[in-house]
Amino acid sequence: MNQTAWYVGLVMLGSHLIFILFNFFWNWQEWDLIGYGLIIKEFPLMMVLPLSFYLVLKAMIKPKGINADYLLFQSENGKDLLKVKLSDFMFANSSDNYITIFYLSHNQSKQHLIRKPLKVLEEELKTHIEIERAHRSYLVNRRNIQAVKQLKGKVHVEINGHSLPVSKQFQTHFLN
Repeated sequence: MNQTAWYVGLVMLGSHLIFILFNFFWNWQEWDLIGYGLIIKEFPLMMVLPLSFYLVLKAMIKPKGINADYLLFQSENGKDLLKVKLSDFMFANSSDNYITIFYLSHNQSKQHLIRKPLKVLEEELKTHIEIERAHRSYLVNRRNIQAVKQLKGKVHVEINGHSLPVSKQFQTHFLN
């Protein structure tokens, strides 16, 4: 909406400037309401094609955002930012309003702490079907699960040497 208002404002300003320039070069012969009305109507119509061409070109060469193969982890205040390949993300562990992100970097396990509730992170990552809630404190990347173990009715998933609990309500997702 804001960008549309900006373009409409530019076209309106341009039509007024064209009216003044036209009259200046034609010795003020069209300095009346009929001439003004004509320019105010015709200039926006003449700008539809170039403006449309510009907008299409701008959309085509617009720099691509974060690729779908990457996950973006940002703290609540926006000051802390971590970009991780989807395949390198292992799991996220929460404690109160803090989340520890476990990921691989150059085949080495790394951790990064951000301030954000796990529920908010889960909502942000819901477009990635590989990332699933396993427990009230864990989000896991299903691609990186190495084993699912069930012992005495309790289910655990193993990811890169970490054994993570799976709540009863999520066990059906991991046992199938």
